[in-house]
Amino acid sequence: MIRRLREHEVDAWRDLRLSALEESPYAFSTTHAEAAAWTPDRWLERTRTLAGGTASVMFVADSGVGWEGCAGAFLDDDDEGRPQLISMWVAPPARRHGVGIELVDAVIGWARDGNLESIRLFVTDGNTAAQRLYEKCGFVVTGRTLPLPRTPPVNELEMRRHLP
Repeated sequence: MIRRLREHEVDAWRDLRLSALEESPYAFSTTHAEAAAWTPDRWLERTRTLAGGTASVMFVADSGVGWEGCAGAFLDDDDEGRPQLISMWVAPPARRHGVGIELVDAVIGWARDGNLESIRLFVTDGNTAAQRLYEKCGFVVTGRTLPLPRTPPVNELEMRRHLP
C-alpha cells in the first residue's frame, strides 16, 4: 500500500531513510553519516513537514509488515514552484515488483492534485535502473546536467514529465 508518511512515524521514517542512504549512497545528495548525525528534533521537524506540509510530501510503500520504499517531492522555488521528485528508493527485495512505479505515481498524483504543469527530478548519471524506471513513468531526459553535490565529477541528469 502506498500512502503518505504520518507525523508520528519519525522513527520508522528515520530508519527507512538511513537504510536507503546506506544501501544506495550514489543515489542521494545526503550521506548516511550526515543523516545519522541529525538530532531527534531535526528528524521530527522533517517528518512533520513531509507528512503535513503543502509544499512537500513523502510517500511510503507499506507492506503491512514493514516499509519497502519511499518517494517524495517538494515545490522547487528555483523552478517556478514546480515540484521536484526526491528521495526515491525501493528496498532490494521489493525491486522489480512495481513498487517504484506506484511510488512515482503517488508523487505524480500529488502534483496533479496541486494543478501543477510538470514535475522534474535528477538521477545520477549511470544509474540506468532508476533512469529506466523514470522513463516507464513518462519522464524524459532534458539534456540539463548538474554535478552531484558531494561528488562533483559525477553528474545528475535532469528528467521532466509534463502533467496533462
